[in-house]
Amino acid sequence: MDSLRRSNLNQFYALDAILNTTSITEAAARMHISQPAMSLALKKLRDHFGDELVVYNNGQRQVTALAQALRPRVRHLLREAENVFGTTLSFDPKVDQRTVRIAAPDMVEITFLPNVIRRIQQEAPGVDIHFVPFDYVQADVLLERNVDLVIVPQHLESSQLPKVHLFYESLSCMVWSESSFTGHEISLEAYLNGKHAALLSEMEIPSPPGSEAFDYLDRRHVSIRTARYAMLPIAVIGTDLIVTTIGRFAQQFATMLPLKVVTTPFKAEYISISMQWPAHREAEPFMRWLTSLIHDEAARFPLHKLG
Repeated sequence: MDSLRRSNLNQFYALDAILNTTSITEAAARMHISQPAMSLALKKLRDHFGDELVVYNNGQRQVTALAQALRPRVRHLLREAENVFGTTLSFDPKVDQRTVRIAAPDMVEITFLPNVIRRIQQEAPGVDIHFVPFDYVQADVLLERNVDLVIVPQHLESSQLPKVHLFYESLSCMVWSESSFTGHEISLEAYLNGKHAALLSEMEIPSPPGSEAFDYLDRRHVSIRTARYAMLPIAVIGTDLIVTTIGRFAQQFATMLPLKVVTTPFKAEYISISMQWPAHREAEPFMRWLTSLIHDEAARFPLHKLG
């Protein structure tokens, strides 16, 4: 505690800048201070931790083991400090100005979040929305990355966070409208003998292990892998490639491109999509408003409930 009292928040911002840039010059620019002032800050930090932290030699930068351990801890501390100083018990959507950061898979951004954007623009014109890159990790890990709210499939949910179910997704197949596949069904034999285009394996929304769908997805021959959802419908045009993806995503692109949606030759289980946010923010008026708005839009969305 004595060590903490002798520190100030600017030292942690300086440390964060040093640990996340490639040079003292770049760190100084990020802090809006001179290079000599940044060098002095580094000296004080080295004295405090009794460690070199970073060493610059002939344009090369080496980071010590302690610095590597400090990097995520410092970023977490600064994020929590910003949450503390930014906490307010009042929120008026008509006049409030702030930025909300949301992380969601591409297919959710494409099919569902445009509805949320329209509502926020109408009801809270001063609220900016930043959709941050989505990594396929657990929800609590995503929220460690300066994100206010995450939308995740059920296998990435965290039991430690508040959760609200939004809607269900199920799988369909998407093919070129002039491919050799006729009708709106595909046989299991054609599915297993065909070539497939798919997301990288860690990005796919899986069916439960041991399910019929999981088995057939595992057995297909994936000849094209991509990290972009939008690449999937483009990849199949002019080919006999098969894409197995979220049904509403396939339907949306089939209205814009020469594609057709066909039923999977196996039972496709429904997958729950939920939103989660930090537990300590649950009582904030802004978070209550945001989560209520998103849930309200989800209630209008197909497959909000089953049956």
